[in-house]
This record gives sequence, C-alpha cells and structure tokens, in this order.
Amino acid sequence: MRTDLPADAVKRAAALLAVYEQKEDQIVDAILNDTLTKEDAKALLTEVLRAELARLLLTQCEMTKTSDAELDARVEELEAENKALKRAARQGNWDGVRNLLDAATKLIAIAAPEPLDPDLGRQAISLKRRLTEIEVEVLEGDDLRQCAKPLLNDTGIEDLDAFVQTPVLLSVAIARTFELWPSKAMKGNTQAIANLAMEFFGDVPVSTITRERQKAFFEMDGARAQNQRKKSLQKPVQLQWENLEQGVRDFPSGCEGRQDH
Repeated sequence: MRTDLPADAVKRAAALLAVYEQKEDQIVDAILNDTLTKEDAKALLTEVLRAELARLLLTQCEMTKTSDAELDARVEELEAENKALKRAARQGNWDGVRNLLDAATKLIAIAAPEPLDPDLGRQAISLKRRLTEIEVEVLEGDDLRQCAKPLLNDTGIEDLDAFVQTPVLLSVAIARTFELWPSKAMKGNTQAIANLAMEFFGDVPVSTITRERQKAFFEMDGARAQNQRKKSLQKPVQLQWENLEQGVRDFPSGCEGRQDH
C-alpha cells in the first residue's frame, strides 16, 4: 500500500537523516552507553525537586483539613520510607525514586537510562530523603520555606514560590516573543527558529533546555543547512534564545495562586 507524504515532511526526514549520518558514531555511542550528561541529570533532578516542593506547599496549605492522628501516622510512614530508601541505596536499588524520575522525564523529554545509572540513582535517593525530612518537619508544624532553605541554597534556588510555579513551556515563550517583538521582520526570523526548536526539543519547559541541548540543536541546524545548502540559523538562534527564555513570568504565588500540575 502506497501513501503520499507531504513535501515538507520528506524534507524534514532528509535533514534528520543527514544529521544522523554525520553524528552516527555519537548517537550509537550514547544509545549503547545509555547515560545522561551531567546537565541532563541535573535537569531531571530539578524537575523532581520542583514537583515535590509544589506538592509540599499544597500539603502545608491544606494541613488544617487533616486530624492530628492522621498527621502523626503520616510522619511515621515517612520516617519508615526514609529508612527503606537508605537500605535501598546501600543495595543499589533505585526503585523507590523511579516514579519521580519517570514523571520528570515526561515533562522535559529527557529519558532516564534503564537500568538507572548508579550516580543518578544515588543523587535521586539523596534528594528524596532530604525532601522526606522536610515533609516531616512541615507535618510537625514548621514552615516549608524555612525548612527547605538549606536544600534551596544547595541548589541555587532563591525564591521557592517562583520556583514551584508551572514552568514556562517553549510554545508559551515563543508566543510571548511574538508579542514582545511583533514586527514582520522579527516574526519571520523567529518563526523559522521556533519551528526548528519545537521539532527538535518538543514543547518542553524553557528552563530545561540546557547548554548541552542548545549545542546539539545548533549542530543539528548547521548539519541541516549544509545538507540543504541553506544558510544556518545558528547565529540568529543564539541571538534570540534569551528572548525565548523570557516567556511568561508573572504567575501568582502562595496557596491562593497554586494551580494543579
């Protein structure tokens, strides 16, 4: 059975094939090693942290709806979970954090290796244990912003409320860019960049597009341009990337402004 393909789809397939041919060794190597770059691992753990802190902020807001007996029982469960995580880390068992990492991979389009890399597994368990300790303190009546300060300082996060807001997606940042720079000349240039970026990254949070991922994007664009004998968009991509990163920043914070993820 024969199916006609749109011309632009054929062109995109040809461009991607050209990239694969030029980067075949690197791509195959990455698949065989099934590892993440340090930046990608950090991006995954950052999304785990964001999701869990958002959950804890909501928990803190709704604690008055829960009885003391229920809170005490939950504290005991959490303390038992942390002991189990400690034993699991000693045995190289990362099952206790796999669900958190899997949820993060769906959001930022970075696949965690299978089986999980031991370094990433240890970091994820360490993060989960610290978050569990914070949750215990919150359930005992302490303020999340104070309890989480040491962890936030370690990860370079200054504002918890801003951090836990739903991340700005690439599509939103692109739309916002068009609003900020509506001229026809800027829109045509930005649209070309936006189309390539959406095809390459998917509609992921802008904050997760690390330097390593940007570098891979620029290399893909250069290879595409070489294959199609077109001018590379690498320079305008780099010049406009800060514009895309601006996105939409003015979200409400605190319990009143929390939205379901």
